Amino acid sequence: MIVAVTEILKVFPSGVEVDGEATPHVSGWLEVEIVYPKEKTKLLHSKKNGQGYIDTHEKLQRILKGIQDAV
Repeated sequence: MIVAVTEILKVFPSGVEVDGEATPHVSGWLEVEIVYPKEKTKLLHSKKNGQGYIDTHEKLQRILKGIQDAV
């Protein structure tokens, strides 16, 4: 996940905020969301829903494209 966060901030050095939240009693619950104005969200990646870790170039590119489409 650290590599993904580093890459996201490299591609989008401003206008993107990365936040982490602990999930008590749950291990490995990893989700990447975009929070739009007016508190709308779009889920870009979810380990919980079966997409696994962000461990391939393709997964990272899909997340970066989702961010690019939103900004």
